[in-house]
Amino acid sequence: MGNLTRSKLQTLRYFVISLVSLLLFTKYGIGEIIKIPPIPKNISKKIKPSVTNYEVTYHLENRSFKAYNTREISQTQIDGQDAWNVSKKSEGSWGTSFYLYDLDLITLLPIRCEIATTSKMATLEYKGNKIQGTITGREGEIVLDLKLESPVLADDVALDLFVANLPLTPEYEAKLQVFDIQREEVTQVSLKVVGSENITIGSDIIETFKVKLKSLTNDKDINIYNISKGETAKVIAKKHVYLLSNGTQIPIIQKMTYKTIDDYWNENRTQ
Repeated sequence: MGNLTRSKLQTLRYFVISLVSLLLFTKYGIGEIIKIPPIPKNISKKIKPSVTNYEVTYHLENRSFKAYNTREISQTQIDGQDAWNVSKKSEGSWGTSFYLYDLDLITLLPIRCEIATTSKMATLEYKGNKIQGTITGREGEIVLDLKLESPVLADDVALDLFVANLPLTPEYEAKLQVFDIQREEVTQVSLKVVGSENITIGSDIIETFKVKLKSLTNDKDINIYNISKGETAKVIAKKHVYLLSNGTQIPIIQKMTYKTIDDYWNENRTQ
């Protein structure tokens, strides 16, 4: 009788363990079970003030469009707190867009951001466990007061800067939380170095880590970064999908090509 009782208890215990494991696998995917190295606190130690000019190519069905981007990184102070100011100006045939992010000097977590595009404007402040501000699109103005369970990263050029300065290795993995302004929601993202790749920029061949960022809830939301190896790590190339407010997805291929604004417009004035 005692052996039978123990056998039933063992069977029940194994069933519960198996059920919990199945639920974890189903809800989060196997990546959640892998031990993941923590995000470093001194991630910004290699960042220097800079100005970078580069082109971006947008692909929509059988058409393609180019834009000229200028990214500037400088140091500033927000309410007495040292911070990085990261700005991007994007110019194309459809108009000009501006992205401004103030990030904590040490962690690169967002403090505030301002965005003005042809389809959306936003002014947001990241305060502790909240994101507050306004987002204005074609549907009108939304007052945002979003409570967070834990800190989140900013998206777009601020996310590029964060990813480029991670201590990447061939086995590096991480889980990130990013506030996506286009979708107006926090997204859970898995990050993994999936290999190495040589990227040709002009006459230069640059060795890079190939880094995959994938949404844990949307299989189509995938970003592929090529991050240069060495002391001065930066995004050399990027493939991702831009989501318009009407739900249209535009695949984007981005390479860092350094040109003046006059060179850009001379080459693209017929577009």
